Amino acid sequence: MSIRRGPTLRTSRHYRPPIGRMSIQPRNDNNNDDEEERVGLTETVSASNRHSEKFETIDDWQQGDETFGDILMHPIQEQHKSRATRWSMNRQQQQSSNSDPSSQDIHYTVVLHFRQLRGNQRFVLDHDAANDFCKRLNFTQQERIQFNGVHDTDGLTEFLYKIKREFSIKIHHKIELLRSGDHQHQHHHHHEDSHIIEFNENFYVEFKVKHIHHHKALPVEATRRPFFQHPEPDLSADIGQEKAASWLELFYDLFYVATLTQFTHSHHIKDQESSFLYTQWFVITWWAWLASSLYTSRFDTDDVVHHIYKLVEMCAVIGMAGSSEYFLNSSGYVYGYIALKAVLAIEYFVVFVIAILAKSKSRMALLFYVGANILSIALWASSLSILEKSTHRILWYLGVLCEVLVNVIVRGDKTLSWAASHLAERLGLLSLIVLGENLIGLVTLVSEAGNYLIVIIPNFMAVVIIFGFFFMYFEDFNKEIFLHNKYHQVWVYLHFPLHLFQVAFGISLIDILKIYRFQLIRDHKLSADEADNSSESHAEPNTTAHDAPSATPTQQEEESAHHKAKRAIHQVFGQNNMDNSYNPMQLMHEQQEYNGISLDSESTATNAFTSWTAWCTYFATTIVTGTMQVLHGGSYVDEESTTAHQLDRRSAPSDSSTDTMTVTEIAFVYKTFLIFAGIILVLNSLIKALNTKISDMYGKIIIGSRILNACILWSLCALPFAKLDAIVLLCTLLGSLVFQALIDLLD
Repeated sequence: MSIRRGPTLRTSRHYRPPIGRMSIQPRNDNNNDDEEERVGLTETVSASNRHSEKFETIDDWQQGDETFGDILMHPIQEQHKSRATRWSMNRQQQQSSNSDPSSQDIHYTVVLHFRQLRGNQRFVLDHDAANDFCKRLNFTQQERIQFNGVHDTDGLTEFLYKIKREFSIKIHHKIELLRSGDHQHQHHHHHEDSHIIEFNENFYVEFKVKHIHHHKALPVEATRRPFFQHPEPDLSADIGQEKAASWLELFYDLFYVATLTQFTHSHHIKDQESSFLYTQWFVITWWAWLASSLYTSRFDTDDVVHHIYKLVEMCAVIGMAGSSEYFLNSSGYVYGYIALKAVLAIEYFVVFVIAILAKSKSRMALLFYVGANILSIALWASSLSILEKSTHRILWYLGVLCEVLVNVIVRGDKTLSWAASHLAERLGLLSLIVLGENLIGLVTLVSEAGNYLIVIIPNFMAVVIIFGFFFMYFEDFNKEIFLHNKYHQVWVYLHFPLHLFQVAFGISLIDILKIYRFQLIRDHKLSADEADNSSESHAEPNTTAHDAPSATPTQQEEESAHHKAKRAIHQVFGQNNMDNSYNPMQLMHEQQEYNGISLDSESTATNAFTSWTAWCTYFATTIVTGTMQVLHGGSYVDEESTTAHQLDRRSAPSDSSTDTMTVTEIAFVYKTFLIFAGIILVLNSLIKALNTKISDMYGKIIIGSRILNACILWSLCALPFAKLDAIVLLCTLLGSLVFQALIDLLD
């Protein structure tokens, strides 16, 4: 027998054999003393080598869950910690191999459950329950004695804090008990390995078994992102599985956010023509997003090839956004949409090939998807030859219609079921994006409105209105609608008009706030100079040395008084043409010439007297108006108002070009504000109706109240808008949404 050289019993300094673990043969008094000594030495040396090897592995660095940051900050501590962890793991392995598994200690997580929120509550435990409680928490004899004196919940929590036992407290809501049927002695959502000890009718303690998981380090090949991984052609086995949007999908949605923001802020909806133009663009953009999201939510494999597909789509969306200003006659816009459809055609073709190889029933439906995308590409490419004509839009929307019809035709195929996707979650995220677009326009307006209370309050009202629509939609949102409703495609397509009118309503809301600000200036409730100064201070907060110095308050008062005196002279003498260069003498001569008075020598005295009267009137008016303006803190404003006013363009700063809005356009904004709000209420009621049972009384009340609110808003369109202030519409819609929110809480 060969003997491995190593430390012996006498010479080893690193190892002292434990008692009872050596299998040394007793020495016999015979002729084989040397042989017996050799055998005993062999076994001893072998055991010594085994234990020495274990401790040598402990001395080595054992890589665990530590990171480079831990090693750089605390290198020595992490090394000792790694050795201790390795030694503890070896010891646990030895104990588990030599001991009975049933005799091992079980560690618990303690949870104190209160069925209802009450004050201090007394309890009485019998001997068996108290002994079980102490045993599971490994109480010492002294702790058992202290626990015998605990008779209420406050004392129990204080006792557990004192002996340093970790525990958590959970208070159940009444609605949770009603849903689970747990009124007094039933327990809900507990693991089968958990142990329950009842203390009284409202309080019980749950012991959750701690499972110590040792995660095995996977090889790099198992964690590396695959270059290509074929998608599943049959999704029937994935129906009902919980899925979530990936980071790539969320990042992809940001490109549509940017596109929506850019187009919305550069196209002002002020008449039917601009509304129709915006609708044409929104149809194409919304469907491009939905078609891509429908594929990704069903067949995403998260491999490198799929990331490349998404990268190409992002570039195509940016190309379409760059041409959206004149999208009806832009070849770049057409090429961008063709690129989106080409990527989808390739993706569906790959799934189609896999379905053929796997002989899946989905191959025919996948062939329809491939054919619809190819047909759409052909129609859009054909429109390039007639791009200068308005008929090319017919080819565009025929392509979109073909893609929609494919989804309708294959809706009954479970192998491509929408219930195996997370498209409902994606639509909810898109709804947030649309509501965020409304907030972007509101924040831009608020940043230029100033800090006047009379302006801030309507801005807060606009925030409440946007929040009301958010609450109305997500109060009824259900990601599992694809599982329980066979009309889930109708639910999806209802989001198109909902998103369209939500964006259009946001534009009308911003216009209403601008009209309200103009009306404040018109009604002398807000100074035009103050409004201009507040917008300029936000638009140009910093001035350089080359900028013109700002006017002092005294200069502003003199200038304002000058304009008031100038207007008074014009009113006295009937002169309506006000130019920038004002001279009372020049004005008087022009007035005399206008009245046919000759300037001969006989009327010189009269002319001089009249001229001096004009000058005196001018100076007196200037002094009086200037003094009153100082006394009233500059609250007097210019009384000039016209039927037309300037509303800043949504995408332009305050110093850029503005769009003139007439009284007719103001009435159009008023009507669209009310009509769009009513349509959003009706669409939300239809979305809720698809998922509401006929026997649900509260659901029917909510749906009926939304439709009634919409009819009331539409009836307001008959009001004489020429004499109506914008604040009236804001208050009306705010009250309507608050009332609707209170009714929605019934469900």
